Amino acid sequence: MANKYIVGVVALLSLILVQGLLIISRDSPTYDEPNHIASGYSYLMTGDLKMSLAQPPVANMLVAVPLLIMKPALPIQNESWKQADDWTFAREFLFHSGNDADSIVFWARFPVLLLSIVLGAFVFIWSRELFGIRAAYFSLGLYTFCPNLLAHGRLATTDMPFACFAFISSFYFWKLLERSTVRNTLASGIFLGLALSTKYSSILLIVSFLLMAIVWGWRREGKSSGQRASKAETNRIEDGTAASIKGSSARPSWKTLFCRGEFRSTVCRSVVVILIGGVIALLSSGLTMKPVLSYPAVQNKIAQYGEKQVFMIQNERMQQIAYKLASSVPVPRYFVGLLFNHFHFKRGHLAYLAGKWKLKGWWYYFPIAFLLKVPVPLLILLCIWLYSRFRSPSRFSSAELILVCIPVVSILWTMALVRLNIGFRHILFILPFFHVLLGKLVLPPLQAIPVPENESESGPQRAGAAVSSVPSGLFRARMLFLLLLLVWYCFESILIFPHDLAYFNELAGGPKGGVNWLVDSNLDWGQDLKRLKSYVDRHRIESLKLLYFGMADPAYYGIKSKPLTLADFRNLEASGSGQEYHNEKWALSVTDYAVLLRTAPWLKKIQGLEDARIGYSIFVFDPSRLKSVLFPEMLLEARLGEAGQQK
Repeated sequence: MANKYIVGVVALLSLILVQGLLIISRDSPTYDEPNHIASGYSYLMTGDLKMSLAQPPVANMLVAVPLLIMKPALPIQNESWKQADDWTFAREFLFHSGNDADSIVFWARFPVLLLSIVLGAFVFIWSRELFGIRAAYFSLGLYTFCPNLLAHGRLATTDMPFACFAFISSFYFWKLLERSTVRNTLASGIFLGLALSTKYSSILLIVSFLLMAIVWGWRREGKSSGQRASKAETNRIEDGTAASIKGSSARPSWKTLFCRGEFRSTVCRSVVVILIGGVIALLSSGLTMKPVLSYPAVQNKIAQYGEKQVFMIQNERMQQIAYKLASSVPVPRYFVGLLFNHFHFKRGHLAYLAGKWKLKGWWYYFPIAFLLKVPVPLLILLCIWLYSRFRSPSRFSSAELILVCIPVVSILWTMALVRLNIGFRHILFILPFFHVLLGKLVLPPLQAIPVPENESESGPQRAGAAVSSVPSGLFRARMLFLLLLLVWYCFESILIFPHDLAYFNELAGGPKGGVNWLVDSNLDWGQDLKRLKSYVDRHRIESLKLLYFGMADPAYYGIKSKPLTLADFRNLEASGSGQEYHNEKWALSVTDYAVLLRTAPWLKKIQGLEDARIGYSIFVFDPSRLKSVLFPEMLLEARLGEAGQQK
């Protein structure tokens, strides 16, 4: 990277660092963070990987590394540790063991913030290698101001580490397709291993890499076959021999393809990358092998759901075989986690979409989440790229194949196989691929020329055999339009700051309309508890009832409250004129509000009547005002009765 470009890159990446440092101490722990932090710290301190089987251990250990210096107390004497009750253990570790929860969460978030900067640097590098410096800055600008990446880039979870490792592995896999070297093979394999050691859903990278290797090897072999046939034809003409055999320049059939050197070499290289990644993933979960049922977390699930609901096998004989194998055959911890997640997917997880709840979700959940959570300017840019791509006569380069294939395979994978519809964050990692891909839009008009045989098919001056022509008026108009879209995009990010997690675009009605579409980590993940405390203090609220969606402890942050239940809303009907609620407020997390709507759809009337909405994720209501909306006739009768008594 030339020195003259470093200043601009550092400036943009510094924006990520600065905004992260400003916010990570102001956001309360989100729902999953205590689990990741406590589990990771327990791994490092005890070497026991029994906690949090739902994820591989590497990302959890990464966020816990700074805690080795702080040395907070680890309550391994508690029953929650012995039973591997990771959620209870995490809450006890952060809030009930004498530890400074705010300092722990701050420093656990810091490594993830650094990884988000590393990922941004690779977005710039890849875009620059493909399309040049102007495109690289455009791609980095899209990355730097992406509200979804900014939100998760400052949380101690697995989403940003996975996005970083998956992207870097894909970058080196592209370089491997272009030029087979030991360095590219090792780099791609190592980062694939880190991705596999971060989230189990990273298995889709293996599918993507194999698919890309097969397609690219087939194309390269077809090109080589065509060149050989053309050369043979030329020789025959020069020798005055017979005409070429019909179809000699056609691509080889799949039957003979596996015997060809170019194809076999491409596929073999990808297999080596996958083997390296697989070995790293297995080693990351430890060398100890134990039966599945020896893990307390699995035993707890059987006690909670029963064998049929855990193994998801209805046949009595097959269930007995599965139970016997699970209790006697030792397997690596990595495979135990895969089985743990598989059983979870089969049982289903309650999901919310557009006002409805469903146990096993919807196949179209993630496409809708993408359309609502991604800024509209980016959606327009993707439409422009699709239009220009399909109008272009040039073929997909190896880089474009990767940048398109991984997001497409990921979305199809989640639609077909993964019905864990609890957040857009599960496909968050596809965004940097789109940011690099869209860098091509700022290239000037290109005029096709032949590509020499010894040149690759990727690069700023080789994007489909092309050189730059003189910029036209149409190109200048296009650049102005792209600039306006970029300004709009950045403006959206600035407006939502510091509540990036709650970002929804205009199609959803903005963050305030998000509750009508999606909840949980899309909008309300427990991040605004500290802000609720500030609101209570600022308005000197004497009495508070709270229904909070999160793992943080309100009492730890000095919030004195009583539990808010559905019965409280129903009891409004029997109350008097509402004066008994003087200086009392009800705080209700948006996700819990959506849960209440399942059994009390009449509560829909209170939306929009809140006194305040804390960070878009917590409603604050005046109960006397709610009574006038939910039960206006009862309030009128009460007031008439009071007036009669006064007379």
